[in-house]
Amino acid sequence: MRAIITFLLMFHTFSVSPTPAWSQGSTLLVADNVTVKGSKLLAHGNIEIFYDGTRLSADKVTYDQLTDRLTMSGPILIQSPDG
Repeated sequence: MRAIITFLLMFHTFSVSPTPAWSQGSTLLVADNVTVKGSKLLAHGNIEIFYDGTRLSADKVTYDQLTDRLTMSGPILIQSPDG
């Protein structure tokens, strides 16, 4: 079963620092597998991220809240609202 997680809600609940500016809007992540280890979110398998009309797809995504760093491995596709 694919996991559906709203980034903002999940990270806001255990945030130790202010929420990064880029995550002020609603971001939706859909993936086959999602785990949280400490301040890191690890997702892999058929990942789709939707933010402000933009769709991103990748094979693996790691987000580290402490460093505010997002790492992706591909193939990676970014599709903007205008195509």
